[in-house]
Amino acid sequence: MATALLSLPQELKVKILSYLDAVSLARCKLTCRCVRESIRDYSALQYIFQLHFEGLKDTGACSIDIHRRIEQLQRRRKTWSSLKVTERYVVDVPFRSRIELVGGFISFLDSFGRFSLKPLIPSPVIKQDKVVGGEVVNGVEFAIDPTQDLLAILVRVILPNNERSFEIHLKTISTNSPHPRAVKDRLIFDDFWELKSGEVRMQLSGSTLALFVFPHSKAYVSVWDWPTSEVILVSQIPREDPFYAAPWSRSRQNTTTTFTHLIPPLPTNFNFQLLSPTYCLVIVTDKEDPHIGDIRLYHLGRTANTANAPTASHLATFYLPSLTSQSHLVDISLDIRCPSIPLDAPLLDSCFGTARPLHTINAEEQIHSFTMLYHHYPAEGDISQNYMDMFVHQRAFMKYCVPGDVIPGAAKHIQWDEWGPYNAMIICPAKPFFMRHHIRSVHGQRIIYPWNGDDLLDVGILDFTIGAVMVAEGLSNLPSELESSMPDKGRGTLMSSTSLTTSEYPFFEREVETHLRCVAFSLDLHENTNAIVHTYSLCENGVVCAADRGTATFKLHVFTLD
Repeated sequence: MATALLSLPQELKVKILSYLDAVSLARCKLTCRCVRESIRDYSALQYIFQLHFEGLKDTGACSIDIHRRIEQLQRRRKTWSSLKVTERYVVDVPFRSRIELVGGFISFLDSFGRFSLKPLIPSPVIKQDKVVGGEVVNGVEFAIDPTQDLLAILVRVILPNNERSFEIHLKTISTNSPHPRAVKDRLIFDDFWELKSGEVRMQLSGSTLALFVFPHSKAYVSVWDWPTSEVILVSQIPREDPFYAAPWSRSRQNTTTTFTHLIPPLPTNFNFQLLSPTYCLVIVTDKEDPHIGDIRLYHLGRTANTANAPTASHLATFYLPSLTSQSHLVDISLDIRCPSIPLDAPLLDSCFGTARPLHTINAEEQIHSFTMLYHHYPAEGDISQNYMDMFVHQRAFMKYCVPGDVIPGAAKHIQWDEWGPYNAMIICPAKPFFMRHHIRSVHGQRIIYPWNGDDLLDVGILDFTIGAVMVAEGLSNLPSELESSMPDKGRGTLMSSTSLTTSEYPFFEREVETHLRCVAFSLDLHENTNAIVHTYSLCENGVVCAADRGTATFKLHVFTLD
């Protein structure tokens, strides 16, 4: 057989050898001079070894030439070798505060309703040593958008007759004054007599401000055009919708009455995402089994009166995989963007990861990036061998949002195995860890997730890019010549990977492939061996991580991605 192979034309011989993996090709190289010469003369065979040394697997379309593949590989190698720690901070944060890191800004709302914000990365919006806020504002919820110098904070207001109302104050981050783009510096929101932190979610995107409110026995989505103060819509999720059957719908005992109240859901199993001014996604978990969940797609009606708010039309349910009793859902992250952007498209707020307004997005081109992270305990009660599974998925949710689909009671039901193309990977740390906080993503491309083990804070970053050609296979066995280019040898190991298919989604046929790169590195926290990652953010010019060192102080680490 070996003689028959060597007698073949050189191009055909190289084509056959290219199907071998790096280990098999290396064995042939040691035993056959002809194979050694072929590897020396053909970059396609050299590329196999380069992928192996980088811990990558190429899943690119056949039409992508070898020069483009090598160029992609070199670009990825340069990007990840430049990851380094640049700054460290210690910030005092009040006990039991609601904390967010967005674009290099740390902001928090304490239990007394005081809001504060501090930049951690130099920004043209605000000086690094300045702190915004600090006064008591009776805040309930907030959202910030550094790209627009915008702070929106939901404030509880007590009127002269002791009645309560709510207002959304629109301020600048840089000066803590009314935002100049807003016709009115506050939006009135007086539909509910009482709201508590955790019973409302606020979201900013461009000129759109959305509130998802779920107190008592109702759930509303309210959307404003904040510069003009115009109420775009108020829509109610139908009372008979399975949303209300979620595990957080329970009875609370009042001094005078007993009523059903939607208690604040855990952020690890709940999320709300406004897709556009008329569509939204809501993640819920199953009433009978908290290990089962799904994502609901709703079409929102248009009205400015919550008393007569139309019910949201349930368009589709995307079922999540069924988890075993040994598994625990940690977090679900959502992101939206488009694979192709016209050159004349206006820029949009970076948190949506797309460069054209959501109002004009072509539904057939929109891609929804879905990330799910959960623990799994191999044996009941055994946490010494726990590991986590991270799933990164690409979906076209808006494909189901054409006007003809807005029919009440006609929702599509899509099972987990019917979702279509996806990528899945398993990260297995070398030592036990305890994961309890969120994953974050920017443009659906880079995903950051922390875990804790011994006296080290371990941070993993996944690079998930549409348009690239490779899928990572892990960093557990990096060759010594490449270890020096990494900040620390990765302790995460990729156990399995599934590449995209194009059978059901025609826009994936445009040579759209994926790239998953796992980079894990460690930070020695020195004085504290029980540090727990509390919150973190991944922004355009760096990664910010916060490690909890007690009840009120956080040690922050800033990284750069050149």
